[in-house]
Amino acid sequence: MIGGDVVSTLQIQMIEFNPYTAMEIAWTHNGITHRVAAQRMANVGMIPPLSEEQLSVLDAEWLEWGPSDSIIFSLLGDSFQLAPFDAEASTIPVDHVHLIEELMEISANVFQVEALSEIRPAEDEVTEIWDAAEESEGYELQFTYNDKLYRFTARYMGDWYDVDAVLDALNLALEEAGHSERFYILFPGDQFITVIFAPENTLLQVAEQLYIPIARNSQDAINRAMVYQQYLSQIMEDDISETEQD
Repeated sequence: MIGGDVVSTLQIQMIEFNPYTAMEIAWTHNGITHRVAAQRMANVGMIPPLSEEQLSVLDAEWLEWGPSDSIIFSLLGDSFQLAPFDAEASTIPVDHVHLIEELMEISANVFQVEALSEIRPAEDEVTEIWDAAEESEGYELQFTYNDKLYRFTARYMGDWYDVDAVLDALNLALEEAGHSERFYILFPGDQFITVIFAPENTLLQVAEQLYIPIARNSQDAINRAMVYQQYLSQIMEDDISETEQD
């Protein structure tokens, strides 16, 4: 049973959602450890079964960090390349071509585009401070993949990448080419983003079993956050009921 201090934490999380803490609470409540997570990932073919030596390394990490995103990154890191980046760029206008090139590097040559180009906003529309209410020409990008031309517009957002537009375009190209892999954001909700390239059905199955927050774009992240909030609310109600019964 979760005690009063943890219930207070749950109440705080209902006010300000944190995807990292949501997973930690779910693991604690459901008795999920690093070894359970490793076994479930291996069961669905997400990662190969870990040796006892590899698990002992995770044991030490678990003692230091407990249920955290670092455990997930450690489990996935040997089987998948991850692309961490800051959604807030260091230049204005931002370089979406560079972002796409970084994402291509983690695809194990599955996603390699050609004729990648970007037309940036006119100089008089580039400002350091972005006002979402103001219209902008945005960025016009195009690439060819699997002998098909793709064009899409990325919003001008000051010094921020339009991550949604990029991931939507890349995942559409993968879908239309008949590939099972997709680009997903791990632990969305922060400006520091980590993208994984993995078979979609397997990734979704693992995410559901291990309560790993993932998203295809930021709007998806909001939707998933609402689901986690409902889950945490149910946990809180269940434990309050158990406390009252005691």
